[in-house]
Amino acid sequence: MNNTLKALIVAGSMALAISPASAQVLIGSVSNQAGDGGSYYGFQNNGAGTGFFRTTNDGNVSAGTIPIAFTFNIAVPAFPTTITKASMFFSSSATAPCTITAGTLTQPLNGGVLSIFVSPSDPVYGATHGNELIFKATYNSAGITQDNTQGNPQPTFGFADPSDVVSFVSPYFTSADPEKGTFSFSSGLPLGGVTCNANGKMNTQTMGGNGNFSAGTVTTQGVPEPGTLTMLLGTGVAASMFMIRKRRRN
Repeated sequence: MNNTLKALIVAGSMALAISPASAQVLIGSVSNQAGDGGSYYGFQNNGAGTGFFRTTNDGNVSAGTIPIAFTFNIAVPAFPTTITKASMFFSSSATAPCTITAGTLTQPLNGGVLSIFVSPSDPVYGATHGNELIFKATYNSAGITQDNTQGNPQPTFGFADPSDVVSFVSPYFTSADPEKGTFSFSSGLPLGGVTCNANGKMNTQTMGGNGNFSAGTVTTQGVPEPGTLTMLLGTGVAASMFMIRKRRRN
């Protein structure tokens, strides 16, 4: 084995142990199933200073498991394409007050667990992975925000702050801080309809939207995540050039 190849191997081994300090790796994306335009995310104002934000499949905004499509945006050999039929559930209570400051609405939420399962009816993966839990996010707190100063304000839901203490679990990858989940919605109400009610909580409503999950570092079944792979190639090339220059001097 020549010295250049040795250097590439050593550099690659070092790169696998390093992950970009500032980059976020996109793990997975949630969207409605093809042809499905349902609004499945609802906030229920209980009228007594409390509320719930959760997945819902009825007009009463009660808790329910919803149909979604889920795409792993990292290299997961078991799921190389979109899981077109999956299901998701989460529910978070709201006890802190809704506020509007400088035009931005904020509704704090308590902790919860978000779970995603493969549907047995998925045409590609249902037979092998039907009803399997493939992704779970646990968070100590979350929140809904909307910037009403924009021309077309849209609510967002997320557990993305370090104080939310987010943890992802999956049989297909491991990840580390900072772990984040963010959803963007189209409001089910007219523009400006997302407001704080007189009882101190956000108005009851349902919304449709998409979600993303990301983390600071990700490892998937021995396949380096894209950021690490880029470093591996870059470091390997640098090591190769160094060895070539050294050989020329000799």
